Amino acid sequence: MLKTPRFPVWVCCINGTYSVLFSLNRSLLSDWRMEHQFQLFYYNGQNSHKTTTRLTV
Repeated sequence: MLKTPRFPVWVCCINGTYSVLFSLNRSLLSDWRMEHQFQLFYYNGQNSHKTTTRLTV
């Protein structure tokens, strides 16, 4: 179940802080060709981190 999520959303724990890593593109899960280049967003909810960070993978 963990290898085939329904939505491109992952909860991460980095240095004891929980954060969310997500993609707005749901076809990333169903079409392997979308994996060549895609955007992920990272948010941790800390006061020092007020905006979502966009990552291009």
